Amino acid sequence: MSPKTIIAPSVLSADFSRLGEEVEAVCRAGADWIHLDVMDGHFVPNITFGPPVIKAIRNRTDKVFDCHLMIEPVDGFLSAFADAGCDIVTVHAEATTHLDRSLQAIRDLGCKAGVSLNPSTPENVIEYVLDRLDLVLLMTVNPGFGGQAFIPAVVQKVERIKAMIGERPILIEIDGGVTPETAPLVARAGADILVAGSAIFKGGADAYAGNIAAMRLMRVTGESMRPTLQDEDVVLVDLSQRDILAGKIYAVRMDDEMVVKRLEKKPGKLVLLSDNRALYEPLEISLAEYSNVEVLGRVIWMAREMM
Repeated sequence: MSPKTIIAPSVLSADFSRLGEEVEAVCRAGADWIHLDVMDGHFVPNITFGPPVIKAIRNRTDKVFDCHLMIEPVDGFLSAFADAGCDIVTVHAEATTHLDRSLQAIRDLGCKAGVSLNPSTPENVIEYVLDRLDLVLLMTVNPGFGGQAFIPAVVQKVERIKAMIGERPILIEIDGGVTPETAPLVARAGADILVAGSAIFKGGADAYAGNIAAMRLMRVTGESMRPTLQDEDVVLVDLSQRDILAGKIYAVRMDDEMVVKRLEKKPGKLVLLSDNRALYEPLEISLAEYSNVEVLGRVIWMAREMM
């Protein structure tokens, strides 16, 4: 099984009067990264916040600060965002004349470098800077405001960029209109990171964990769970369901590997069962080895590409 989808809540949808507390709450609820949407009222028709606000909340968590700069010009502000504590700095291809120079500057500041593309921007604009990238952020709405509807045509762009990346260690991030309904579409196409604002910051802090769990997707690799699950299927894992029910399917971490198997408990051991039992034998793990095994959650839903 491939690594879990990274969930990056956008604080644009948080309660700004309690921003530090909101960051702490969403991290406790299971957020992997914190996404920071910076807007200038020029490149996009909205104004949000800048380096002082980011610096003020940096001490609230050690999670990755994923900074998405929707500003123009951008180069003169890169060092301020790096100094504020951003780990990843993403600039828009549409907002900088010299994209290669901007990406070099971000890396020289000690940050990971990302580039973002608006829905109407073709992917070929990044063809000659791929080796300077750590991340490609694809807008699935027109930037400027939260709560917009997802643009389905971007799903095919995800697939094309995934092919462009090849074996390079570049992550694909999706920003805009991400919900439990749209998340599987982009995850299946190759997205690694999902940015969500209103879909996570709703219902108050007690609801954040459930909202995040509803988007926790993983991609199946291999044939061990055929015919139930096939290679490249996308599954939704409920991280709140870790108690083992005999015969149910779970995502399990074993050392540094993640697998999806049916689980059964026997006296003194845990049994991992494949559905393709003609080729895969049951794996029994003793209590002595159990410390190297973590049940991540139960698989409750799957999606498969239509042929």
